[in-house]
Amino acid sequence: MAEATPGQKLQELRKRYIAGLPERMGELRDSWNRLQHVSWDPKALAFMSQCAHKLTGSGATFQFPDITDTARILEQQLQALLEKADASAAERQQIDDSLKALEGAITQATSTSSEAVPVAAEPREFIEQNRQHRIAIIEDDASQAEHLKNWLEQQGYSAETFEDPDAYGQRTESQHHHLVLLDISFPKGALEGIAWLE
Repeated sequence: MAEATPGQKLQELRKRYIAGLPERMGELRDSWNRLQHVSWDPKALAFMSQCAHKLTGSGATFQFPDITDTARILEQQLQALLEKADASAAERQQIDDSLKALEGAITQATSTSSEAVPVAAEPREFIEQNRQHRIAIIEDDASQAEHLKNWLEQQGYSAETFEDPDAYGQRTESQHHHLVLLDISFPKGALEGIAWLE
């Protein structure tokens, strides 16, 4: 059986991403319901913020700008609440509205999942020049990391993914990367990537 082309890999990654969107939305809804009806828990709020952050980035990566836009608004609202002991009625309503908007964007994305994404081809000599360059991708969102890896390999680069800075440190002691693509936000902290880099 022939190996999948980069374009086919991209389409498969996009399909998996779309298939996982309802579950991500469900996690956000479940967390918000717990926050509103059980107890106001900073950990649940931070989890929601992380989920929204991932959707902000991955929506753009997989060409769903409405997901990116609505998730960014939600992320900003949640970030503002992280410093508070509780949310006001108006703030809770804003979160509800943002979750509905995100849900609408996700519903739209899942209904258009069969559309193919065009893949631009680079000249062969450009790709051959890139083969010597090694790139590390440190990203905890697996679909985002795989998409970046696939795209970089399509351009001829050698790319390797790591789920967090610790994994990069453990697996690269004797290896050299020419470039590190690093997310700044990880579950341990909103600026964990920057702290690690410093």
